Amino acid sequence: MNYATFFSGAGIGCYGFKSNGYDCVLTNEYLEERLAIQKLNNKCKSDSQYIVGDIRDAVVRYSIEKILKEVSEKRGLDVLIATPPCQGISLANHKKTPTEIVRNSLILESILLTKKFKPKYFIYENVSGFLTSACSDSDGFDKEVSEVISNHLSKNYYYESFIFNLKNFSIPSSRTRTVVIGVRKDLNIHPLSIYPVPEKIITLKEAIGHLKSLSKPKETDPSDIFHFFRPYDEKMLPWIEKIKEGQSAFDQKDENRIPNKIIDGFKIINQSKNADKYKRQKWNEVGPCIHTRSDTFSSQNTVHPVDNRVFSIRELMILMSIPNEFNWTKEDKLISNYEEIKKYELNIRKAIGEAFPTRFLDLISKNILKKNKLDFEDANGIQEFITKYIGYKNYEVTTSNSNSLSTQAFEIIKNCIFYNRLNKTSLERCKVYVGNDFGEQECDLIFSTRKLLDQVLLFKLNKIYIYKKNDAKNPSLF
Repeated sequence: MNYATFFSGAGIGCYGFKSNGYDCVLTNEYLEERLAIQKLNNKCKSDSQYIVGDIRDAVVRYSIEKILKEVSEKRGLDVLIATPPCQGISLANHKKTPTEIVRNSLILESILLTKKFKPKYFIYENVSGFLTSACSDSDGFDKEVSEVISNHLSKNYYYESFIFNLKNFSIPSSRTRTVVIGVRKDLNIHPLSIYPVPEKIITLKEAIGHLKSLSKPKETDPSDIFHFFRPYDEKMLPWIEKIKEGQSAFDQKDENRIPNKIIDGFKIINQSKNADKYKRQKWNEVGPCIHTRSDTFSSQNTVHPVDNRVFSIRELMILMSIPNEFNWTKEDKLISNYEEIKKYELNIRKAIGEAFPTRFLDLISKNILKKNKLDFEDANGIQEFITKYIGYKNYEVTTSNSNSLSTQAFEIIKNCIFYNRLNKTSLERCKVYVGNDFGEQECDLIFSTRKLLDQVLLFKLNKIYIYKKNDAKNPSLF
């Protein structure tokens, strides 16, 4: 399997694809310093596959399309991943500027590349308001991103979109994102089978509580160069040293311990405009959303639950599910103290803050590789249920020699998925849904490998659950 990735940053998110054996045929990133990190991790086999620059630039675009054309002609592109910057501008916002709309054109570029080179799968990731953001379509009219996707891709793709807090997938930080997954229609695979199954929520204590406590500036864990105490102005220590878990420096009554500045010899107390600034985190809660300015107390949710410091790079890596083996510099194994690493630190912190957590794309890449088959017991159970309890004799389920559903029967079931989920009409009298659904389905039965909320469980087969729809709307699992 291969993939191409756009707006790829330091390659943190799509490292989940690389670690599962996918071949990266092209990666495009605007900043050279981010692309340099990708090269350190040997993301692509050839230097020509690393494309730096703006995707809208004619030279950059030519290089991109040349590679994708060659891949498409030789073996076909399997997965296209795009995480374009998004200003989150609502169409109802009359103050939007031409510059903002132009920037959202990066979203259109991602969609047009998908349309032209027709990968088997596409994955778009962005902020929670992504789909309702304004975007100039190729006809020059401003539309919501969801409409632009539909205009260009609905003919050839089945796709689903959901807003997740990624903490639900054993990623130990709170990060709410929109994830759109599309599957080319000729594959007859439903997008819901690609989304990961929710997992255990991991607390901050469970995630990083085992790491060495650091008590003084520039202190480094002898066994881990990326776990260090980032120094700061000594005047800031009184602002945070007494605050408890969940408290902000602004919650203190002693004015000498509230963030301040000296202007013309007078102490001026800082304004508390954001409750997340100078705030100590809680061990028993999930980690905070990681931002690009994780280096300062005045940014959002950066203070360690116990130590008087911001999170170290190693802690940020854990919170963003970045594997330990991920490389940041050519000198990773040679660096021995803070003075040697500090010249790389801010670039690393910014790269982490911009990234899509590695684990989520790792789970998606594994689901794409899976060949899900129902065994003999499951197939017979479905057939018996349909014929006995529904009396729909024409819906016949048979098995092949490999103890899986026959190709013909499997195609019938998958067609029912598409008719009822996407087209909202059905060619079958018995409306059946097969898949791991998060929302409401217009069907008589749901076959799922995941337990659903507010459904009537009829019975459980070897690997799947059979449900009947309730009248009440099914709440989201997320």
